[in-house]
Amino acid sequence: MTAPEPEGAPGRTRPRPSERMAGAEQLVDVRAALAALRAESHPATRGHRQITLAHREGLRVVLLDFEPGAGLPRHTAPAPAAIHGVEGAVVLHTPSATHRVAAGQVLVLDADVPHDVVAEEGAAAILVVLAMPPAVNAGAAPPAG
Repeated sequence: MTAPEPEGAPGRTRPRPSERMAGAEQLVDVRAALAALRAESHPATRGHRQITLAHREGLRVVLLDFEPGAGLPRHTAPAPAAIHGVEGAVVLHTPSATHRVAAGQVLVLDADVPHDVVAEEGAAAILVVLAMPPAVNAGAAPPAG
């Protein structure tokens, strides 16, 4: 006997984002989300798995899980981003530095900073991408402090 599929499209392995992210407030158990991500039956894509934990106007929070040696090729984010180490460490190469982000550390990148990501050993991290609406960005001075 097979387990019933989640409601929604046939073959879905996860609840729909609209179900996972419903409501004006959302508390996420990162350890439970990471365990569920690792328990998914399909193989990792290019050595990593990811799931969006929260997606709101101007905010995206993504949990990334990397197998040893896996990573993401050089890319940029269109908005400021933060990488928060959850387990192990990821290494990000930018044009100006190499950053090792271990569990409990956060690296903040400005928008459009080219970088790649490598998990020399297995690692998990949370990616937070923050994009303010264009009206807020247009001509706004950086916050004081």
